[in-house]
Amino acid sequence: YINGYSQAEVGEFLDVPVSTVKSRLHLARKKLQERMTDMVEETLKQHAPGKDFTRKVEEILDGVENVEWKKGCNCFSGSVVSCMKFLKEDVTYHFVAGVSGVAFHIQWAWAPDNCAPEVTLGEEIVRRAFWALGYEYTLTEDFEKSSPENSEDVWRQRIIKNINNGRPVIARGVVGPPECCVIAGYAQEGDVLLGRSYFYKDSKGYFRQADWYKNCFGILEIGKKIGAPPKRQIIHETLEWAIELARTPERNERATGFAAYDIWADALERDEDFPEDNMEVLTLRCMATINDGFGYQADVRWAASEFLSSIADECGEAATDLKTAAKAYKEESDLHCQGMKLGPSCFAPDEEKRRIADRKLRFEIAHLIREAGAKNRKAIEHIERAFSKLP
Repeated sequence: YINGYSQAEVGEFLDVPVSTVKSRLHLARKKLQERMTDMVEETLKQHAPGKDFTRKVEEILDGVENVEWKKGCNCFSGSVVSCMKFLKEDVTYHFVAGVSGVAFHIQWAWAPDNCAPEVTLGEEIVRRAFWALGYEYTLTEDFEKSSPENSEDVWRQRIIKNINNGRPVIARGVVGPPECCVIAGYAQEGDVLLGRSYFYKDSKGYFRQADWYKNCFGILEIGKKIGAPPKRQIIHETLEWAIELARTPERNERATGFAAYDIWADALERDEDFPEDNMEVLTLRCMATINDGFGYQADVRWAASEFLSSIADECGEAATDLKTAAKAYKEESDLHCQGMKLGPSCFAPDEEKRRIADRKLRFEIAHLIREAGAKNRKAIEHIERAFSKLP
């Protein structure tokens, strides 16, 4: 132990028992450990990692506004508003929903994503929204994760770069279904993402999601501010887009525009499509009609009304028609609210959901849908008149 000698040999050399050698070695080790501990603590104090080191481990953008259904049901528009407010832009939900076209759009099928305009409009809603806001953007989507450029490491590094530069990122999925959410931070070198989502219940804090890549289907990065176009140009482009959306009967194999109301109502009147004992089918019927039908349309038509009301006074002789269109959209929104009260939600108990198979109820709902379609036609007719009067 000392210069290669054993404890016994050391004891013999010092003329002390081996037990004494052991006890003294134990004491020496203890004193050495204490001294080393003190030295390590002092060294750490002198060279303690500061804030910059900590930020590499976990970076959080404080103050990114929560996204909630009560603020607006379109996840894209709500996420954009949250990001813009963090960037100190005075942006409203109805403005984003309006200029993107979300407020004027409808798509319908027996499908679980009637509330996702991206299905039929794709990147166009993103392009129009950020054009009107005056920001560059980069949208990357890959539902199959088939491209090496869209690997987990690539997306992680791009998210980290944006957060480190003080910009939140909009992502599809991460928490819940493939709807938009806001990424406001990261931890563990990007293995964990922090943010805001419509599908995260705790409004007091950010979600923390590990293993996020498998449920992320795209990222939207907000670029530099380049300046918005003139307000009159935004209004002109938006009204023209609203008319096109209403008068296009189909996109991506989905009924859209005026046609969607008739196809939706007709579908509710087909008795054979409502098997009373098939809860999977009836749940989808409730979702497509009540939740993503009436509930979603009530919200976006309200946004259309608010958007038109906000621009009317800037449009000269077109103002009266725009205000009339806004009133028609508000009335359509009210009809959708009535529909929500008539039928069962897809989250209701099974016995309640079975009500959607009741023929009398279905025909009552179908009548309400046709009324809503009539209000929509009236709104578009007045938008067309207003459009013709714009410079």
